[in-house]
Amino acid sequence: VTAVLLGRTDSTVIHAGITGARGEFMLRAPQMATYRLRLSSVGFETLVREVVVDSILNRLGPVALKQAVLKMGEVVVEDVQERFRIKGDTTVFNADAYKVNPEASAEDLVTKLPGVVLQDGQVQVQGEQVQRVTVDGREFFGNDPTVALKNLPAEVVQSVEIFDRQSDQAQFTGFNDGNTQKTINIITRTGMSNGQFGKVYGGYGENTRYITGGNANIFDGDRRISIIGLSNNINQQNFAFEDLLGLTGGSGFRGGPPRGGMRSGSPPGRPSGGSGYRGPRGGGSFDPRNFLVGQQGGLNNTTSIGLNYSEDLGSKTKLSGSYFFNRIGNDNDAFLDRQFFLPGESYQLYNETTRSSSTNYNHRINARIEHTIDANNSLLIRPSLSFQDNMSRSFQNGLNTLEAGSLLNQSLTNYVTDNFGYNSSTDILYRHRFPKAGRTISANLSIGLNDRWGDTDQLSRIEYFEADASADSTYDQQVDSETAGRSVGLEIDYTEPVGKNGQIRLSYEPSYGKNVSDRSAYALDLKTGLYTILDPTFSSLFDNQVVSQRGGVSYQKRIEDKFEFQIGVEAQSERLLGDQTYPVTFDLDRSFFSILPEMELELEFGQALDLDLEYRTDTNTPSVSQLQDVINNTNPLFLSGGNPNLEPSYSHSVNLRARRGDWRAGRVIFGFMNVNYQLNPIGTASLLAVQDTVLARGVVLQQGAQFSYPVNLTDPSISARSFFGLGTPLGLLKSNLNFRGGASYSHTPGLINGQVNMATQYGMNGGITLASNVSERLDFTLSYGGSYTIASNSFYEQLDENFYRHDAGVRFTWLPIGGLVLESSLTYNDYVGLNEELYPTTFIMNAGLGYKFLQQDAAELKLVVGDIFNQETGINRNITEMYIEDSRSQVLGRYVLLNLSYKFRNFRL
Repeated sequence: VTAVLLGRTDSTVIHAGITGARGEFMLRAPQMATYRLRLSSVGFETLVREVVVDSILNRLGPVALKQAVLKMGEVVVEDVQERFRIKGDTTVFNADAYKVNPEASAEDLVTKLPGVVLQDGQVQVQGEQVQRVTVDGREFFGNDPTVALKNLPAEVVQSVEIFDRQSDQAQFTGFNDGNTQKTINIITRTGMSNGQFGKVYGGYGENTRYITGGNANIFDGDRRISIIGLSNNINQQNFAFEDLLGLTGGSGFRGGPPRGGMRSGSPPGRPSGGSGYRGPRGGGSFDPRNFLVGQQGGLNNTTSIGLNYSEDLGSKTKLSGSYFFNRIGNDNDAFLDRQFFLPGESYQLYNETTRSSSTNYNHRINARIEHTIDANNSLLIRPSLSFQDNMSRSFQNGLNTLEAGSLLNQSLTNYVTDNFGYNSSTDILYRHRFPKAGRTISANLSIGLNDRWGDTDQLSRIEYFEADASADSTYDQQVDSETAGRSVGLEIDYTEPVGKNGQIRLSYEPSYGKNVSDRSAYALDLKTGLYTILDPTFSSLFDNQVVSQRGGVSYQKRIEDKFEFQIGVEAQSERLLGDQTYPVTFDLDRSFFSILPEMELELEFGQALDLDLEYRTDTNTPSVSQLQDVINNTNPLFLSGGNPNLEPSYSHSVNLRARRGDWRAGRVIFGFMNVNYQLNPIGTASLLAVQDTVLARGVVLQQGAQFSYPVNLTDPSISARSFFGLGTPLGLLKSNLNFRGGASYSHTPGLINGQVNMATQYGMNGGITLASNVSERLDFTLSYGGSYTIASNSFYEQLDENFYRHDAGVRFTWLPIGGLVLESSLTYNDYVGLNEELYPTTFIMNAGLGYKFLQQDAAELKLVVGDIFNQETGINRNITEMYIEDSRSQVLGRYVLLNLSYKFRNFRL
């Protein structure tokens, strides 16, 4: 029987376990309080009861589960295996109802579940990205869900729980503060929580392509140790985005204009929805997107290692932590074409080629320490530290031409950059429970440090064809940049019971943050050969401080476990201070006051339907890089700068989540919708010079060049997206059928040459997946997805566009006889409405032929061929409020590997 200890007011897993041979079990609670205990087993009715932990050792006594009896006459009935259960915000899937091949990982298993989509290496559940994976309620590789799912074998999984995990402070107070994380909790099988299991592998092929790695897991009750490693040069990278700290150098933008506009649907090779990385293109910048799973640009070689550890240190202290290291080398030849539209019907073309190489090192450490002081007091400490070193070189050639083909200007730039940085944060949460039920007080102290420093050597030659030779210029400079951030914040919450099943919360959150940014550009001294001449045009020393006071009151009430509502309001006062001491001196001191209402409704109708409606408001304070008044000339044809006059934006956000299921029929439906309305949004103002223009500090923007900077826009920014998912078994085909669909809308303002352009985008998408449930020896998945995008603009109608994208795929693993293994995957991609020469129809096929041997098929020799037809293109399309862009990155192409792997399993019952 699976025994799970849950929070009283939500479905947060406190501790979980499996009963022994005689039905005995033990669960640990972090502090004395009232919890919910859930006992479940296939063939029996699930039992949920409240339990009160009021001493060091509490005995539950005998508990009997009722058999789930189905009365029937003298007929043969074949029933669908129970696939899931819905309880509040938690959906529990039975792993045995979704068959996978013997080598499958937990990721292969969960992607067969209804509402789960694997896109570009990221797991999305019910329309939202998974942010955390736990095993039996314990942390597993920190906050990195991809590492956890890829390295946990599917055979150890008994069930999968999906829910919205609230913050630790919200779990204690019972009030949702909006800081939720979509979480997957893996419940391990009986006997598989004690033992050792893992896998090692290695492969080598033509053109010195290779891959090697493995994982080892040591589970001994409360003590769990996991180690993973990977080294390859075939573009595989399985660590989190946080490993790429974003050392893009300097402050603000590097290279081309900011991608502040909208994207046209789902650009080829990139996911739709979400903000993602919104940095610039061009300029030889280090682009973190190049290192994400499924989104690598160019050729990557990766070496990485990770360690995860968790253990109960006595009866009062629980410890978990993880360490990550990775090294990524990248080489890339990239090509980019942009089409800018000028006032009237004319346009300007920009072509760029970049050859770059970079090496990135990253270390990351996370820990979680929970200590129960006594029955009413507890302490939670969560430190984290990451350090990064990035070195890169690039050579860029940029060319601007007019519509008729006449040349405007050209730049040749060579960059050498070396950047370092670290992020450090520590959260300390103290919790106290009073003797009166529902009366609590908690305090969470947050401390953050964020430093980056580095230098860039830049040699640029710019030639202007429409002007006389005197307009040509050369930048031979060295830029030293350094930013330092310090922050401290405190959140104090007090709760008090009010009436029957009611509770009130009082909160107070003071915070302070300081950022210093120093950018010094030095020109070459021809006499000494050293870069010692400080150029005030491209240099600045600026610091800003943000002092915030936030407090409020909220009330919640629950009625018979079927209806719960929460309503509250907060007042926030922000003071923004700025001080620039070079090259010109100025101060800023502005104060802002905001009222921030919030509301949440939750409706539960047994295990059949759950609805959750959430409304929240927030503000977005501009960063130091956006406020700093300095011109960045990293790409001389695309200058950028900051704006000290920026103000915070104000946003309204609405989320609606719905779950409905018929567990007997195995049918489940999910729905999700998000609407965001932002006032005073921080957007991008762009000046595309149709003639020579003088900027601040006497900088001349020659014809055809561009200058961009952030600005508050009077028009609001609106975005919305929705997701619908349906999963149902197909008994005739012994498979699971999953439908999905959704729509998106965005309305984004931008300022172009003083004119407001409203970029509007409509998107519709849908898909279907058929996943086999035949046997472990035949595992296949068939899928199709389609999306339609309509883009329109109020000012530049030439940017209006619409196109349709087809994606289809098939993947199978077949063990026909003995140890023989056949596996293959085929992905079809086609665009209707785009240039067929630039975006051709592609078929990406991978295949493997293997043979298993040794006892229990522990070893396997496999021949793998990637991209058999050699059709990977590396092409992307992007539409903003100002231009249409097509880019191409270097791709890996076809490769062949001969792999040898060995897995080990040693479990103690």
